[in-house]
Amino acid sequence: MSEIAQNIAKIRAEIAAICQKINRNPEKILLLPVTKTKPVSAIISAFEAGCNAIGENRVQEVLEKVKELTVQNQAEKLSIHLIGNLQTNKVKQIVGVIDYLHSLDSLKLAEKLQKKLEEQNRKLPVLIEVNTSLENQKHGILPDNAPEFIKEVRNFPNLELNGLMTVAKQSENEGEIRACFRALRQILEEDNAKNPQFGAQFKELSMGMSADWKIAIEEGATIIRLGSTIFGNR
Repeated sequence: MSEIAQNIAKIRAEIAAICQKINRNPEKILLLPVTKTKPVSAIISAFEAGCNAIGENRVQEVLEKVKELTVQNQAEKLSIHLIGNLQTNKVKQIVGVIDYLHSLDSLKLAEKLQKKLEEQNRKLPVLIEVNTSLENQKHGILPDNAPEFIKEVRNFPNLELNGLMTVAKQSENEGEIRACFRALRQILEEDNAKNPQFGAQFKELSMGMSADWKIAIEEGATIIRLGSTIFGNR
């Protein structure tokens, strides 16, 4: 068993243990390997260990890796999630290449995506990125603006709005980290209470990375994005 496979098996066991304590189903949590800067060989190792989806941060890296995966007849087996910021001028390059977007954070981006998706007769599952830490250097809409933004995104028929994403504050204070995740969950729950007709689809919470994923699961994460925990720091 490769080191990557061993790490994935260990993480899955830890997910199961946490879920048992808090009465959650571990199968409802997607372990998303973040493969930024990692070679295609590492992606294939993660796939062989049971991970059918990967997360990438940069458009150019996605395009290069998908090209290489296609040559190796591996691309169609994987769901490609773009978890980093997407600039509007890169939309035409990425539509039809990625399977999921975690970082929708503006109406301008929604409009560009809708136009390109419509041209290609495609739909794209998306998550709205929310800046729950309120840090200026981070992308995402502010929590107070989330309810209205959710409502507006639902007007774009080719965007399948499935939930929310956040990056928690980097902090030694667990309470501060937990508050970021709790704020995201609260936005989702409040929308589901007001708009139950969307509840079956609007359920994903992409939150938790290598330093804080266990807290994220305790706070309701359905997608955790892990890089160094799976691949190491090389």
